[in-house]
Amino acid sequence: MDVSTIVYRPPQKFEPVSSIGRESELDNLRKEVAILRQKIEQLEAERLDESKVICIKEVAISEAKKQIADYLKKNRTADMEELQDKLHYSIETIYDATKLLEKEGKIKAKPY
Repeated sequence: MDVSTIVYRPPQKFEPVSSIGRESELDNLRKEVAILRQKIEQLEAERLDESKVICIKEVAISEAKKQIADYLKKNRTADMEELQDKLHYSIETIYDATKLLEKEGKIKAKPY
């Protein structure tokens, strides 16, 4: 009499070879997409910051000199961009006024 051996194996789930590892690949792609979306949002926020609109006031140089001197008394230092942002004068007006204030000895330019 011939005796056969029966080996018990727990049930297994079989998949086609092409789908093995696809879930981890999809997870990696989802993570990459999330990172790219975040980078895009950061770039858009930076672009919006750089493209802010400043309304320019037309003023006489004497008034600009007074306002700039007052601003610097309160804030101690400022660059041209900050003065433009806070006072809403054109860069040309700020440049001319600060040069006159510097010649008069009322302000002093510092290198960065």
